[in-house]
Amino acid sequence: MDKNILKRKLKNGLIFLIIGFLYLVWIKLTGLAVPCVTRRVTGYKCPGCGATTLVVAIAGFDFKEAFLANRFLLVTLPFLIFELVFVNMREVYGKDNPKWNKILLIIYIVFFVIFGFVRNIMGM
Repeated sequence: MDKNILKRKLKNGLIFLIIGFLYLVWIKLTGLAVPCVTRRVTGYKCPGCGATTLVVAIAGFDFKEAFLANRFLLVTLPFLIFELVFVNMREVYGKDNPKWNKILLIIYIVFFVIFGFVRNIMGM
């Protein structure tokens, strides 16, 4: 185990959480959030549209609102958390990401993009 990599990852993770928390507070206080460029330019929702609303809703334990914001991300959130921990721990232990995991991530991205198309066609 490389303790320097672990320390760096923990430090970066903490910074990410602090910035995320401050952004959440900003949204709660002002109601202003970063808009989706894709939606502004095209009028269509990108696959990630609603991610901020989803996080704000989860922070307030409003899972119905989170589901309505972005169904795909909410349902796959446990997988994303697992991936984040799995890939980072493998790096800490000096191991490469296994081929099966790389394939799984490609499949995830394909379904994520398909969700982006479907949500616009079906008006989700």
